[in-house]
Amino acid sequence: MSFWRKPSVPEIDAVILHGKMKEEKPPRLLDVRETEEHEEGVIPGAILIPMGQLGDKLKQVAPDEMEEIVVYCRSGNRSLYSTEQLRHAGYTNVASLQGGILGWWRQGYEIAEPKP
Repeated sequence: MSFWRKPSVPEIDAVILHGKMKEEKPPRLLDVRETEEHEEGVIPGAILIPMGQLGDKLKQVAPDEMEEIVVYCRSGNRSLYSTEQLRHAGYTNVASLQGGILGWWRQGYEIAEPKP
């Protein structure tokens, strides 16, 4: 029998992230959903790196391991595992968006169309 454990990583809620997005230097947003999900809408400014490609593309998108990064997915589960992966890769200021893009949407915050 296999048991999944929920990673113990920092999380940020949508209200706090929304406030941080208004700062002079907002956190970098990484969307770890699949391409089809990304096409349904994004948090403005997010960069798509599907979870399975995170290890290959991360250094290109976020070369500074001390930069503030917030990772999100649809509901907040994949982003927990992705955040754990980033922490193991040496990123020190990374958090998962609690509730994912659904939590963001439930707060009434903007969902944008992805850029081609």
